[in-house]
Amino acid sequence: SSPDPEGMRRQVERRQLLGRLGTPEDVGYAALFLASDESSYVTGSLLFVDAGMTAQLETW
Repeated sequence: SSPDPEGMRRQVERRQLLGRLGTPEDVGYAALFLASDESSYVTGSLLFVDAGMTAQLETW
């Protein structure tokens, strides 16, 4: 565990392209989309719900 959990959280948030950590609702909305008729033409795809972190070339 970190001696300064809030400091660690702020450090991780600063690295996010959107400037915030994801929430359970962010993931839930993606799941809701995939379960809906709106995604009926989506097949064989990956949906990353990570604010673009996967697309960054930087390594942690």
